[in-house]
Amino acid sequence: MSDRTPLLITLGPAETPPLHLPGFDARLVSPFAEQPSTCRVSLSEVHSAWTTLASVLLGLPSDLPVVLYGCGAYGTLAVYAMSQTKQLRAALIRSALIDPLSALALTDVISADPKTSLHSQIHALAADCVLENIREISAPLLILHGEADLQVPSAQADELFVLMKALHPDLPSRLVLFPGEGHTFSLSAESAALEEMTRFLTAHLGGDASR
Repeated sequence: MSDRTPLLITLGPAETPPLHLPGFDARLVSPFAEQPSTCRVSLSEVHSAWTTLASVLLGLPSDLPVVLYGCGAYGTLAVYAMSQTKQLRAALIRSALIDPLSALALTDVISADPKTSLHSQIHALAADCVLENIREISAPLLILHGEADLQVPSAQADELFVLMKALHPDLPSRLVLFPGEGHTFSLSAESAALEEMTRFLTAHLGGDASR
């Protein structure tokens, strides 16, 4: 076990304050070249952002426990990152788009451009699904989502959790849905989410959420 204070990396835009939790150092990483869409992020964007994030992780001590936190497209990246490296001890994701096809009924991800066929657009969406990478995840995952989220439906969280339990029954993944909450949480839900994250990391990293 490392004696180092673990690092909680918040993935987000440059102006985002990093998430602070007890027992963790905090750092912000802004890996996307341009701010991604809430309800649509392509795998090419995720791959490019992962290259940036991977270079940050490579610069950290190998025995430093690292946890990722991301919302929306940044949560999508956190899930992808978990499948690409064993360096991460856990990930906390909120309102993340995992499977664009399952969100078609509730989100505006299909354009009205008559020059692009519906078949072509659906094929492109299928190519942007990160579900195929979930098999490679080997660390705990906490999934937070508002049940009333109209930008990224909560079915995304359900789908990810079911797959995690099916593929990794021994990993302590957890799904927490917040009734009545949308893509942006109320102050009371934000407080409850912080408690859930602290409890999750304490349980699965041990001690003061630190080792």
